[in-house]
Amino acid sequence: MEVWGGGSNAYGNNPGEISNWNSRVYAYGGCDGNRPTLAGGCGFATGGDINVNSNVGIGRNGGAAPSGGAGGIWPNDLNGKAPGGGGAGYNNPDPEAQTGVPEGGASGAYAAITYTPSRLEPGSDVTYRVGAGAPDSSWRDARTYPNVRYGAGGDGAIKLTWTATSQTLSLCDAGYVLQDGRCVSSASCTTCPAGQTLNAQNQCVPDTTCSAGFHFDTTANRCVINPPAVCAAGYHLNTATNQCVPDAIVCPTGFILQGGLCVAAPTACPVGQHKVGTQCVADTCVTSYSCSGNNVINNCTGAVVDACLAPSICSSGACTVPAPKVISWQVAPILVKQSKTTNVSWNVEHVSSCTISGTNGDSWTGLIGTKVSGAINAQTVFTLNCAALAGSSAPNVTRTTTVNIVPTFIEN
Repeated sequence: MEVWGGGSNAYGNNPGEISNWNSRVYAYGGCDGNRPTLAGGCGFATGGDINVNSNVGIGRNGGAAPSGGAGGIWPNDLNGKAPGGGGAGYNNPDPEAQTGVPEGGASGAYAAITYTPSRLEPGSDVTYRVGAGAPDSSWRDARTYPNVRYGAGGDGAIKLTWTATSQTLSLCDAGYVLQDGRCVSSASCTTCPAGQTLNAQNQCVPDTTCSAGFHFDTTANRCVINPPAVCAAGYHLNTATNQCVPDAIVCPTGFILQGGLCVAAPTACPVGQHKVGTQCVADTCVTSYSCSGNNVINNCTGAVVDACLAPSICSSGACTVPAPKVISWQVAPILVKQSKTTNVSWNVEHVSSCTISGTNGDSWTGLIGTKVSGAINAQTVFTLNCAALAGSSAPNVTRTTTVNIVPTFIEN
C-alpha cells in the first residue's frame, strides 16, 4: 500500500492536503518551497514501513514527490504532476516582481506499508482519504504588478498492489475514476472497465456480483453467505456452500444401498460378499501363507510372519529343511581293461556330508568333486552316500555304479 499527500503550490499559501490509509498510514501535503515540512502541519509521513518527508522545490521548479509525480517546471509547465508533485514558481517575466518570491512548491510526503496475511485479514473494513494538491494562486503586490500565477500542486493518491494477481488498484475520491493509473474526473464517464461498475457517486468500483449462496453486504462491502436455508426432511445444510444436500443413507435390515436408494437385498450376493441373515456383507479373508524370498507372508494382511534361517528355506508358505538333491553322479567309462582307471564325478545339494567309495579301495568326501580312480583289476562298484540335513524328514541319498573289466579271450 502506497500513500502520497497532495503537493503544495509555489506561493505556499496553500499546503497540499493530507492522504491517509485506514487511519494508520499518513502522508501529509507539502508546504511551500522554503518550508518543505512544518511540525504539526505538513510535509511529514508516518505509520508506514517506509516514510519519506516532502521534497523541496529546486529554484522555481516544484519538488518531485518521493516515488511519485514530478514537480512543475518553470516557466511553461507550472503544475505539479500527480501523485504529489509540487507546483512551479510564477510565470511573470517582470524581474522586479520576482524579488523575494519563494521557490517552487514542495511535494507531498510519501509512505508505504506491506501487509502480510496475518497483518490485514481478508474482508477487513478499511477507510481512506485522498488529499488534493494545492490550487494555483494569483496575487497583486502593492505596486500593482500584473497578476502573477503560481503552479498548482499535484493531487495525492493511494495505490494498493497485491501479489495474487499481480494487479494494481488505485482508490479515487468521489467524482473521479481510474485511468492509466491516475484519478481523473468522471463527469463524462458512462462505462467502466471489465470487472467494475458505476456507483451512485459516478465512480467505477469493483463489481459486487456474488457467487451462488452469497449476497453483497453494503455495510461490510463484501460478499457474505446467505442466511441458513431451511432444508426438507432427508436433507441438511452444507455450511460451506449454503446449500441443502442429502443426508447419509443407512438402509434397514434386509436392504442394501444401490444408486442412492435402499433396495431389497438380492438372494445371491456380489463377488467379495456373503450373506449374513438377509444382508450381504464383505467376505472375511481366509488366512493363508505364501513365500516372498525366504520370508513367510500372511496373504490377508501382507505381514511377514516368519523369516526362514539357513538351512531352512521358505517353500509353499512355510519354513522347511529341503530334501537332499543329487545334481549329478557319473562314473565313466564303465568298461575298462584290467589295471586301467575310470573317472568319478558328483554334485549334491541340501546334505550335510557325502562319502564316495569304491570296492577297489578308492574313497573320497565332499559335496562336489571329480576324481580319477585307482587301478581296476576286477569288477568294481562305486557308491555315493550323502547324509540329509538336520531337521529334514527326507532319507539319506545313495547312488551306485558298477565298472567291469573288458573280457580277455585265450585260444586253445
